[in-house]
Amino acid sequence: MKKLLFVVIAVLLCIISFSQNKTFDVSQELILNWNTNNSIPYSQVPGANLAATSFTKYNDSIFVFLCNSSNEIIFVNSKTNKITERHTINASPRDFYYEQNSFYVLYENSVIMYDSNCEKVNEFIFPKKYLGTERITRYNNSTYLLLPTGSSYCIEENHEYEGWISKSGNFVELKFRSFMYNVTLLNLNISKTFNTEKKIAGIYLIDATFEKIILDIQYFNSENPVNVERNVVTISYNKTNINDSTALIKVPDVYYVLSNKDFILDNNNELFNLLSSPYNLYVFKLTETNKQINLNYPSILLKNKYHYNNNLIKGD
Repeated sequence: MKKLLFVVIAVLLCIISFSQNKTFDVSQELILNWNTNNSIPYSQVPGANLAATSFTKYNDSIFVFLCNSSNEIIFVNSKTNKITERHTINASPRDFYYEQNSFYVLYENSVIMYDSNCEKVNEFIFPKKYLGTERITRYNNSTYLLLPTGSSYCIEENHEYEGWISKSGNFVELKFRSFMYNVTLLNLNISKTFNTEKKIAGIYLIDATFEKIILDIQYFNSENPVNVERNVVTISYNKTNINDSTALIKVPDVYYVLSNKDFILDNNNELFNLLSSPYNLYVFKLTETNKQINLNYPSILLKNKYHYNNNLIKGD
């Protein structure tokens, strides 16, 4: 009887442990070749490789890309891998956000609002101290710059908040040092510190729902020469506690172009990853799973590393 009880307890512990260590199923949603008649344009200028700098989910079958290579907003049908619309906008866009039939596009010193046909509707100038910002979001009819310092600046209120605002309305503050990082939900005044086996190179908020925080964590494989490993991690929480991490997956080290926003959480809280290789532009969907064998990224992307810095045109 005692032996049977021991076996039952061991099985239960395994189930509990297994349920707390999920990964992600990865499914390919879209693939495009570069610079074909029906694709995202890729170009090189001194010191940069330009193409899709940001993307979003428009509806069940359409993804929209913000292209700094051609200064366009481009609609692509993921069922056919074909472009359905393309609209020229002002030069040198950095990031964008789609909401209520409007595109809010971030530029060096302003945010321009375009209608659904990409006609300019309004422009919001922000203070010079925020020049260089690369990320934008919207919440509760307000426009926020997601600052490199980890704070958020609301353009309409002319006010800076601590932490990056998420789609749940929570401001998330991230701090790290060597082999630990701290996550704080400022609205709820809850915080948790996590220890890591590898030294942290950087940590960034992808987004947060009302139940989960999704992070992009980069670890050093080596510091000289610099070599990092990128992971997506989800952490569950409630109104009183931040819990342990619930799922983790390693992201391929393949960046043909620098994208300011290569992860999004859509309106259904589904996670998507924009990934660029020397041959293709991909969009993958990441879905949490506790299956023992998960669907991973294509092996060619996991095996072969590529960084845009290795393929830059040198300036005079």
